[in-house]
Amino acid sequence: AKSDGTFPHFRQRFGVLPTVSVPYMDAWRWRRNGVDRLRVRLDLEHKESHSVNVIAEIPGREATLPALTLTSHFDTQPGNCGADDNAGGVACVLALARVFGRQPMRRTLRFAAFGAEEQLSVGAADYVRRNRITPADTGLVLNFDSVASHLGHYVLWTAADERLPRFAVRTLAKKGIDADGQ
Repeated sequence: AKSDGTFPHFRQRFGVLPTVSVPYMDAWRWRRNGVDRLRVRLDLEHKESHSVNVIAEIPGREATLPALTLTSHFDTQPGNCGADDNAGGVACVLALARVFGRQPMRRTLRFAAFGAEEQLSVGAADYVRRNRITPADTGLVLNFDSVASHLGHYVLWTAADERLPRFAVRTLAKKGIDADGQ
């Protein structure tokens, strides 16, 4: 079972092609056993559904500073317990909210747990659109996804100046965390 989706506007305008996702370990086992071709039968069901976002904000002392936004998502794929993707991310954001909530901060802190992330970030897109979030409003967004990964490594994906991942990797290394910055 797979519950991926597309942005609703894309689906309405262009339609949706059937897609197949094979769990990595199944594909690895098949390939190791010499499989180089598969026949796939798809049974598809399209459903309209609803999702929610859970948002909290701690106002900062200096309202003119752009906010720091800490995000995660709480949905997962069918058949997945969701501990890795993404209960660990939600737990991380909740823990950070507890720690940061104990003391007044200079800048506003936003905490978000998005629904419908596995459907191509529909929850996050809805949040930005409804709240008219702009780059000027937000100094930095940290998204926590699969932080409990059994793979045992950390990868930081950034859409920022190259100094940010270098800084983050150096800072994490000082704490004994080996991370790759992208």
